[in-house]
Amino acid sequence: MVDWLCLGVKMSSAALRNVFATLLWFGYLFVISFAHSNESLIVYTELSPPYQTYDGKRVGGIATERVRALLAHANLKATIEMVPWARAMKKVQESDNTLIFSVGRIPEREDQFHWIAPVARYEMSFVALTKRHDITPERLIDLTSYTFAVQRNDMSYKWLKRKGLTENKQLLVCPDIACSWRYIMAGHVDLMFEDASLIEQTAADFGYDANRLKVLKRVPELAVDAYLVAPKTMHLATVEKLKKAAEKIK
Repeated sequence: MVDWLCLGVKMSSAALRNVFATLLWFGYLFVISFAHSNESLIVYTELSPPYQTYDGKRVGGIATERVRALLAHANLKATIEMVPWARAMKKVQESDNTLIFSVGRIPEREDQFHWIAPVARYEMSFVALTKRHDITPERLIDLTSYTFAVQRNDMSYKWLKRKGLTENKQLLVCPDIACSWRYIMAGHVDLMFEDASLIEQTAADFGYDANRLKVLKRVPELAVDAYLVAPKTMHLATVEKLKKAAEKIK
């Protein structure tokens, strides 16, 4: 009888230890989840009027305000920083508490991010100076014959690279869209890409006359929805909060 009682005590102690260990584990998960849900995020973007603008003090624009509304619904603290696109992409891949927008949803990027919500739409076209009568839609067959202003690592840059164009030969690489506009308006390059529906407003924002530019033809491969995205390493509880908030503000 004593042996059975001792065995019962031992079994109860083992069970208690298991219960205690389980409670500790769930407590740890709760603390980690709470910490992640209350941390401050850093949200990166680039200059791209009218979706992302900067007045010298504050990042604004149509897409930016959509992102702010989403973050508010998710009850997440965040700061929005405007940096060159290549740097923004690098930073978001190095940290799990970052977001970035507006990222074109193209096949090669599909597995690189958590796609939270669309915040913009781009339909890019070839754009040249109006006075360049030698550049016509019919002549845009061999693109290696032209020079382009592009932003490093954006979708148009990668598309042209796949077409065989190279940096410092056909591609003049810029940190942001303002730089591309400066080069095209100064006649330093033959072409750039821009959404035809945004040219008039963007020209006004940058202080240029939109009539100095002509839209040659649309590029179907560069028509994409652009998203707010999170790195694959972001805590899943935070990702779910963002996605649920996105559903609420559709």
